Amino acid sequence: MDKLFTLIDDIQHVKLGGADSYADQLNCKYTVFVLSLFAFIATARVYISEPISCYCPTEFQSSQVAFAEKVS
Repeated sequence: MDKLFTLIDDIQHVKLGGADSYADQLNCKYTVFVLSLFAFIATARVYISEPISCYCPTEFQSSQVAFAEKVS
C-alpha cells in the first residue's frame, strides 16, 4: 500500500511537457480553454444562427426558399 502512495506522490510532482518558463506554464493551462472556446463559438453559430444557406433558383418564392433551408 505504501508503494501505491509513493507512486501517486511521484506522479503528482511530474511536470508535463517541460513547462519551465512562465509562458510555457500559461500555454499549458490556457491553450485548451481558448481552443474549446473557439470550437464552442463555431459550433454555436451553426445551431443559433442560420445553420445553412441553400442556393435556390431565382424562380423560387420566399416560402420555397425557407422550406429548402429548413429541410436540408
